[in-house]
Amino acid sequence: MTINIAVATRDAIILGCDSLSSVVETAAFPLRNGMGFARDVQGNEMVDAEGRRLIPVGHVRSVVTNVYGGVSKMFSLYENDGFSVAAVTAGKATLCGLTVAEWAKRFCYSKRGEQFTRVEEVANQFLAFIRIQWETDVDFENTDPSLRNFLPPLQFIVAGHCPDDHVGRVFKLDVTAPSCIDTFPDGDQCGATWAGQSDFVERLLLGVDHGVRHSVQLQFDKTIQDATTEALTTMVESLTKSGVNIPEGFEMDFPGVSRAPSWESAQTDIQFSDLSTQYAIEFVELLVNTQSGMQRFGSGIPTVGGRTHIGVLRRGEGFRMLNEPELTHNHTGYSHDL
Repeated sequence: MTINIAVATRDAIILGCDSLSSVVETAAFPLRNGMGFARDVQGNEMVDAEGRRLIPVGHVRSVVTNVYGGVSKMFSLYENDGFSVAAVTAGKATLCGLTVAEWAKRFCYSKRGEQFTRVEEVANQFLAFIRIQWETDVDFENTDPSLRNFLPPLQFIVAGHCPDDHVGRVFKLDVTAPSCIDTFPDGDQCGATWAGQSDFVERLLLGVDHGVRHSVQLQFDKTIQDATTEALTTMVESLTKSGVNIPEGFEMDFPGVSRAPSWESAQTDIQFSDLSTQYAIEFVELLVNTQSGMQRFGSGIPTVGGRTHIGVLRRGEGFRMLNEPELTHNHTGYSHDL
């Protein structure tokens, strides 16, 4: 679990992320919340050849069992003559026994001396490179296609400047899809984007997070369906009482509403293009620290936290991470002096 942030202004692109890495196991809890065990079409509990009850695949969940701090989730992908591209990552932290950050270093080494003219070229080549490692790690080819949705995800926000890009560019990579999406394709190409665990960031900027939207949409659809059924039933009963003979097998389509009202009016109004570089840095700090800070008060093991890392991309200056600490040796032993 991770929080990744990218904010693009006219002058710079600011990247931010936390530094916790989670150990995740797959588990199911059939005795919680009335989930129960797998049942056949007759409603009987299903068992394996040894008589052990089975669990529906839909009840399988990822459970965090431990976390580690000091993890590198931000790294450079390309540097050449003042032009640079960097990335932050969320999802799976290791591939084939190496960290994702180490694979990024190897990508840089493999492209040393190569000239890229557009950020999109770097993003697509990195996606192809890391997809190979991901497929090998998860044994993609030998995984049942129906179970591939359960494979561990891996995402990146890739951003930077290259000679043929008029402004800084930001792309979101989904390795499992795979896909490379231009985050700000139109207008001034400025704004904010995020990846990973971002519910509190979404609440702050959009007024609502994805989970709330999904829940409200389900309730909205159910309300519309119930209201439609009730209206049709009432109409049929009224017609019958009035002596109208309704033919057997009569069907009627009743137009319904398939979407909940727009949430656009709840968004925070920020002119990202006008933010100074320092303001953008402080804004990214705020977003990462908000997601990280709220983890302290939630149930379970915090999965976002640790040191907040900030990276700055400006045309002609290269990629720079701010206030990064050196490795230290603090616990030098115990003194027994009297």
